[in-house]
Amino acid sequence: MSLSGVKHSGRGFQSDAPLGDTVIKSGSEQHGVHPALTVIVRCLKKSGAFAGIHLGLYRGHDTMAPVSYYSSLPSDIADRQVILGDPMLATGGSAIMAAAKLREMGVKDIVFSCLVAAPEGVKALQTAHPDLPIITAAMDRELNEKAYILPGLGDAGDRIYGTD
Repeated sequence: MSLSGVKHSGRGFQSDAPLGDTVIKSGSEQHGVHPALTVIVRCLKKSGAFAGIHLGLYRGHDTMAPVSYYSSLPSDIADRQVILGDPMLATGGSAIMAAAKLREMGVKDIVFSCLVAAPEGVKALQTAHPDLPIITAAMDRELNEKAYILPGLGDAGDRIYGTD
């Protein structure tokens, strides 16, 4: 049965389907930063063409260093392609930590995807993981002293929750 309720002879879940890793942060897809992508990923998950995994990370406001607080990863992750998704690539710290965690688990095929990036974050991620492809919709100008992307969004969590 298709997602629209039509009977078909398509395939079910593929054990070799790519894994989509959502880096859970205040700006993640469940908070509306990229709702169109969320709809696509949900449809792909339902069809079996994509499976979701989660790494929970946040950037400390004082240290600007990533902190890991949650992970939900399948046991066969080393044999899969992982698409590492994060709304923004600012300093690169969260992406570097997430990729390192995946590499520790034996993952070799990782692609990083974001909506907006700062040159500093791209450089940091390329330096730490030179073989990791980076896909972004937009490259903004720079980071400010708070490590916010300029002219960009500032802090996604602050935008969503009205905090500062």
